[in-house]
Formats: sequence, C-alpha cells, structure tokens
Amino acid sequence: MSDTNIAPTTLPHQVAASPAPAPAPAGVSLVTACVIAAVFSAFSGVASWHFASQNVGGTQVAVIDAGKIARQSMNATLAKPGMNPEKAAAEADVFVGQLNKTLEEYADAGIIVVNSNVALTRPAGNDITSTIAAKMGVKLP
Repeated sequence: MSDTNIAPTTLPHQVAASPAPAPAPAGVSLVTACVIAAVFSAFSGVASWHFASQNVGGTQVAVIDAGKIARQSMNATLAKPGMNPEKAAAEADVFVGQLNKTLEEYADAGIIVVNSNVALTRPAGNDITSTIAAKMGVKLP
C-alpha cells in the first residue's frame, strides 16, 4: 500500500490548549455613567426652574393687632347708655362674626393673617390693624 495513511504528527495529549476568549466587559462604562448623570442633571434643573417659577411672589403675610381692635370696640360698646352684660355679650358675638368675615377676605385672597402678639417681627407695610378697624367701624387712638 501506499503511504496514504497520514498519521498526525502530534498526539492529543500534546495539543496545546488554545486560550479562552476574553470575557466581555461587565458593568457600566464611564461614558455611559456621564451621559446618565447629565440627563438626570438636566431634568432636575428644568423641574426646579419650573416649580420655582410657579410661585414667584411667595405667600403674603399680614399682621393684625386683634386685641387692640377688640379693646376699642368693647370700650365703645360699654360706653353706650343702658348697656348690660347680655347686650354686651350679644355685641361681642356680632363683633367676632364681623372680624371673622373681614379676615376671610384676606384668606380668600391667599394672604396669611397673623396676630401681632405671636409675630416676632412686624414690618410696617404688613400691619393691617388700622385697615381692619376702619372696615369694622372701630376708631383706634
């Protein structure tokens, strides 16, 4: 026979193991992290601007010396001739109702009204005591 039988020159135990393919990189690349951070930052900035521009003026706060108005009103009521405790109590109830109705106008306009004895500061432009007293017909000294 002819030499058609070609035997391998290396035996199976002599075959060198080929290196395994390198694993694909795992995790998030730096570029991807930067893009995600930029998108979230832009969204946060737009959302902050949108909500900050909704209430540009802020909530208005007014200060009232309700005790001063009540004292003047009660002094005027008690100075009326023929005043007795029942009439004074009835007039006090009318006064309270009138004061609440007057202050509701401020609440409906979105203005917070704070009694002056609990306010730590009283800017002159925010004091509505004389305005409320005039609306109620109470003369302040």
